[in-house]
Amino acid sequence: MAQYASLEPIDYPEVDTLKASIMAHQQREKELEVEIPEEITCSIFKISTKVIRDTLMAKRRKIANEQIEFIAKISKHTANKIIDDFYNFNIRCQDVPKNMEQLAAIKEFMAGLPKEIEKKKGDIRKCMQMYETLDMFHYKFDEDEEYEKMWKVYGSPIETIQTIQKQQGFLEKEKEKFVR
Repeated sequence: MAQYASLEPIDYPEVDTLKASIMAHQQREKELEVEIPEEITCSIFKISTKVIRDTLMAKRRKIANEQIEFIAKISKHTANKIIDDFYNFNIRCQDVPKNMEQLAAIKEFMAGLPKEIEKKKGDIRKCMQMYETLDMFHYKFDEDEEYEKMWKVYGSPIETIQTIQKQQGFLEKEKEKFVR
């Protein structure tokens, strides 16, 4: 996991890669339990291998758990970024224009938002995939707020589209004020 500590969020490995690694470690942990017996008889000596087996299994478990934690960290970061981006979109849409130039700029921004939302949908899919992976491994977040973020991420595009639709009526009224 130390190899990921210095990475920037953009350089994080794909969730599928981490998922495959986690599953491989979990599988190897199970195999170790079967492959290494608790005791081995060698001539007249009984050698206990339980401690060695348990240590190796614990290492595999630890690696898998750290990778699951890493996916949780990535999902938190990704969710926060998506929520912040959509929050900024909504704030910008809700600006109150002071003149015709600002009104035109807001309308132009709102006209370009559907393309921006389409670009963000890929990030949203990846984020939702992370949450699904965490759910698959029965990961429990420390705070319930993280579960709310998942649904906030999922609903952000719709919320922004509704904000645009609501704001268009307001901007038309503002335009009438400026035209007079």
